[in-house]
This record gives sequence, C-alpha cells and structure tokens, in this order.
Amino acid sequence: MTQAPLPPTVRPPDLAGHVIAVTGADRGYGRVMAQGLADAGATLVLVGKQGELLAGLASLIERSGTTAIPMQADVSVPLDWIKVQGRILDIFGALEGVVHSADKRAHPALNLLSESEWMDLFQANMKSSVSIAQTMRQRLPQSWLTVIGPHLDEGGLQGHTLRGGLRGLLDSAQEDGFRINLLLPSRSPVVRTSWTLAW
Repeated sequence: MTQAPLPPTVRPPDLAGHVIAVTGADRGYGRVMAQGLADAGATLVLVGKQGELLAGLASLIERSGTTAIPMQADVSVPLDWIKVQGRILDIFGALEGVVHSADKRAHPALNLLSESEWMDLFQANMKSSVSIAQTMRQRLPQSWLTVIGPHLDEGGLQGHTLRGGLRGLLDSAQEDGFRINLLLPSRSPVVRTSWTLAW
C-alpha cells in the first residue's frame, strides 16, 4: 500500500536585502511580525518605546543570522517618525516597507472610557498611521506600508471607530497611488517562543 505524498512545505518569501521597519516591535503584533520577517531574511529596523525590549529582540534576531537594529521612538509623534525614517535612510540608503502596529487597546466600556484615554488611543493608532503614510508618500513613494489595526475582538466605540478610520485611510491612500495594506487580525497576538512560522 502506497502512502499519499506529503503536502509541499510552505516557505516564507525571500526578503533578503529588503530593509523593513516594524513599529511597536517591543510588543504584540509588532514583535510577532518582526520575528516572521526575520525568518524571511529581511533586514529589520525595530521601532518602539521600550529600548531594552527592542535591544533584546534585535539580539535574538541577529543570532539567527539576520540584521536587526533597534530604534527607540514614539511614532505617534510625527517628528519622531521623520527622525527614524531619516536615520534608516542614512544607515541603509533604502527603506522598502514599513509594518506599522496600530493596535493599542483600551478595555473600559464606553461609559468608562475617559477623554484622555480616547485621545491616547486615537493618537497611538490613527494619528500615527496617517502621519507615517503621509511621510512615506511624500519622501518614499515607491515604498509600501502595512498597518495592523485593532483586532476584530476589540469591540466598543474605540474598536469600531479606529477600524473604520483605518479603512478610510486605506481607501484614500490607494486612490492616491500609495501601496498600503490593512490587516485586521481576528484576535490578540500570541508571541512566538520558537522560530518557525507558516506563511
């Protein structure tokens, strides 16, 4: 009796030589995406607020043979992103793409969400996404941007409003000819502890 052949192994795309920045790489989706891009051979710039976590991830990635540079910055502040983008171009001379993690969450119900919490969510998710898209469109028009928005389990005013705003950004930027994608995961991220990833 003969056995059916095993399905072919799915291999990650070869991104060797591609310089990609990942925001929010110190946590959640950003960290997971950075690990996946490292598996595919991309040269990574890890951007986030927590320098020690970024340095630890960069060290882990470099032990696997891929280049990773940590850059501490708050990309919800447009000037911080402009500085990061400039430093990347100074170091590598190119920036093919950015994976932007716009998934900051708040758990309070609508009646418990304070104005400052709402403004913080808006700035971290929506304002940062618009700022990065605008800057890249102006200075790096051939590059691409992938925005990871709040997961679909995130309900309430904040989840629905932010996903709607990000969809609007996607439509507007695509009409302008900018290469942009929006990912809306179905649930919260699970950070890998191993280095295998199915694409």
